[in-house]
Amino acid sequence: MASRLPMLQSGIKDSWRSPHEHPRLSDPSSVGHPRRGQGPRPGYEVLESEPRRASTRLVPDHIAWRCNMAEYDSNAIARFWAKVDNRGPEKCWPWIGSTKRGGGYGCFSHCGRLEVSSRVSWKLHFGPIPSGLLICHSCDNPPCVNPAHLFLGTDAENSADRGAKGRQYIGSQVTVSKLNEAAIREIRSRSARGEPTRELCNHFKVHKNTINRAIARITWRHVQ
Repeated sequence: MASRLPMLQSGIKDSWRSPHEHPRLSDPSSVGHPRRGQGPRPGYEVLESEPRRASTRLVPDHIAWRCNMAEYDSNAIARFWAKVDNRGPEKCWPWIGSTKRGGGYGCFSHCGRLEVSSRVSWKLHFGPIPSGLLICHSCDNPPCVNPAHLFLGTDAENSADRGAKGRQYIGSQVTVSKLNEAAIREIRSRSARGEPTRELCNHFKVHKNTINRAIARITWRHVQ
């Protein structure tokens, strides 16, 4: 084994030739990309990489929304109005396409994303929507996209308008509510008799804050 060691060492030494002895590394023009301002690693051949081919794929025109969301091409505009029932300038124009779950607001698919149809109608007629403002309906008809029935408003103004028109959901009208008016009356009655809040929580399967706020009439104030 000792006699073979010099032979192995000589073979390794010959395989790691210096850049001056290597036919490719001796020519600087044949060297590929260096290592962060340094030359090629001594004893290693740097292979030249093929130049990257330029992409020949054309970008469709409808991708313009990535630069300006207010722009819609002719195909998108035609698709939008094909899903609108135009009943006249004074009447509602209901959206006959797909709608959002709950609320009845129309959904328009454009360039891989969903937009509310009333917002699209506003942008087609009046331009971009200012940041922080909502599209409200004077007709109180969520599927309507008639621009004459749309106006800009803040979230607070929209809530105030909804409450003034009696469209504010309260109590069991809220779809995610776990309680109803009868349960609130029972909770208040049992609490007045001294039943602990923990037992009420276990019985009605709600958080203690829900029970306490209902008892204090912070919530469900319309229930007598």
